[in-house]
Amino acid sequence: RRAPPPGGGYPVLYLLEGNAAFDTLRQARAELGRARGAPVILVGMGYDVDDRYDVQARSMDYTPPSSGADKPLGVPGNPTAPGRAQPGGGADRMLAWMDGTLRPLIAQRYPVAADRQGIYGHSFGALLVLHALFTDPARYQTYVAASPSTWWNDRAIVKEARNVAVGAPATGRPARLFVLAGGKELDGVMAEDSPEAIARMVNAAGGAGAGVRASYAHQPGKTHGEMLPIGLAHAVRWMAAEHGAPGSAE
Repeated sequence: RRAPPPGGGYPVLYLLEGNAAFDTLRQARAELGRARGAPVILVGMGYDVDDRYDVQARSMDYTPPSSGADKPLGVPGNPTAPGRAQPGGGADRMLAWMDGTLRPLIAQRYPVAADRQGIYGHSFGALLVLHALFTDPARYQTYVAASPSTWWNDRAIVKEARNVAVGAPATGRPARLFVLAGGKELDGVMAEDSPEAIARMVNAAGGAGAGVRASYAHQPGKTHGEMLPIGLAHAVRWMAAEHGAPGSAE
């Protein structure tokens, strides 16, 4: 059911891996409990397939442009291994479609809050979330990256994080980056590859008062797959409540 819009319009959360995200909404609701705050519009972006994932499409659409992206290196736990991943590097095209087509369409159809826009991704989708932040922090106000595949193409997203420069916020309020990971999926991940390290890099790029404030939320005992609905539940909670975050990775 559609609840009446709050003052200023609905917050909007864009969900990558839309097939899988909506398939896990029941689990996410159980994790979320009773959400407090504004009602949130969820916009899922998926593929016309019967499965949760289109492996080839997600690899191309969600991964950042980088050297060797047509034959990416890496497997979980070994970022420099000869790649088994599908060709990638098309994240900029995906973001251009979202910015130029999808988001204006949602704004035409619903009363949305232009200053309360968020994006959520898990695994490869989390790579797109991070790339969106690194290339234009003003795109969204809330970025949620659950279990980013930091191993992809010889740590391409980690290298991008090291080079990010976060300026002063154009809106007067920093964007928020929330990075999450499960304890069971971190085995074999070196410290410099970890999701927590990316949050620290973002904070180090500008410090207090910069264009982005990053937080890391560790989920003990959770696997990579379990982080999809858990991350989604957290993302909805953070979008509904305009402020607030878990423990900060500073």
